[in-house]
Amino acid sequence: MKETSDKSLRDVIFTPKNMISLAFALHAIQVGSLISRLPEVQRDLELGEFAFSLVLIAATLGFLVSTPFTDRVIRKLGIKATFHVFFLFCAVAQAIAVLMPSGIGLGAALFFAGIAGNYTNIAINIEADRIEARDGVRIMNFCHGIWAVALLVSTGLATGIIALEISVFLHFVGIVIVTGVCLVLIQVRLDAAPPRGGTSKKQTWAIPDRSTFILFGYLSYGVVLEWLIKGWAIIYFREIFAASDTYASLALPVMIFAIAFARLRADIWITQWGVIKVTTILLLSTCVGIVFLVVAPSPGLAFAGLVFIGLGISVSYPVAFSTAARWGGANAADRVAAMSLMQQFVLIAIPPIFGMLAQASSLRIGFAVLILFPIMGFFFNRKLAD
Repeated sequence: MKETSDKSLRDVIFTPKNMISLAFALHAIQVGSLISRLPEVQRDLELGEFAFSLVLIAATLGFLVSTPFTDRVIRKLGIKATFHVFFLFCAVAQAIAVLMPSGIGLGAALFFAGIAGNYTNIAINIEADRIEARDGVRIMNFCHGIWAVALLVSTGLATGIIALEISVFLHFVGIVIVTGVCLVLIQVRLDAAPPRGGTSKKQTWAIPDRSTFILFGYLSYGVVLEWLIKGWAIIYFREIFAASDTYASLALPVMIFAIAFARLRADIWITQWGVIKVTTILLLSTCVGIVFLVVAPSPGLAFAGLVFIGLGISVSYPVAFSTAARWGGANAADRVAAMSLMQQFVLIAIPPIFGMLAQASSLRIGFAVLILFPIMGFFFNRKLAD
């Protein structure tokens, strides 16, 4: 009787949904740990802001170079092996990166970490979509919600680790160990799902097509707003409201909490009301948030704006990637990779454009212009149910 009870408990804990969520959390832990400790690496290497920005581009280059081969890699290795090889490779590459004695060495290590991070990112999204197709339940938004929560937790823990004066290298040795433990659980407990629509015999390349542009027309508002707010929100609060660094630093957690909350609930919302209605409401929420942020006479209303924006952009990634995988069928990996490729090009182009606009006018005007992206989203979200 006890053995049956233990087995039932294991079945409840180690569900496919929980195991793929663990993979999402692991990805966020690796990302959060790296972005939390890189400033120390910059300081130790005595790199200026411009030189350091060039070093960071190496990770993006790794992403871009590896993306066209996504279908071939996942087809060759399989989902589980892709997890094991590239999650572990990414953790080791990060640990090596922080030991590099120069910016060139750091950039080289980050290049390979970018390749590994790209493949793990695409693989976890593909497997989440496959589980949705096999089990007939929506889990993509929940998985991305877990990612957001894990990112908050990992950056918070990193703050504590820094306060304890634990070295950057030892921190990443710990990440390697955590990665290994998580991978063992995933290997033993993840019931990997078959490809949606069967297995295509034709190997393809991750090249954007018409459907990719349609999906990215919707996704772009989430990509642009999330990344620009991550980079500029603290500066916005400091310059517009003369907020202290501590107070201004609350901007990003406020938005991420809103994103995480909505993602953890969004699968239920979409099941009840449908993807079109939910995305339309959340696009409206984004527009309201931008207006609040831009016209706010005080930080309070601006924080409310960030909450509305966080809620609004929450489902953009999971819905777009899930739809890309669904439309891709047997070649889902390439459809998701093509979306990721477009995302990276936008992330390279938009920040400097926004910076020039803000410098030529003001940060308020810069953020006000961003309302064009959710407005554009209204023209494309109708296609999500096709």
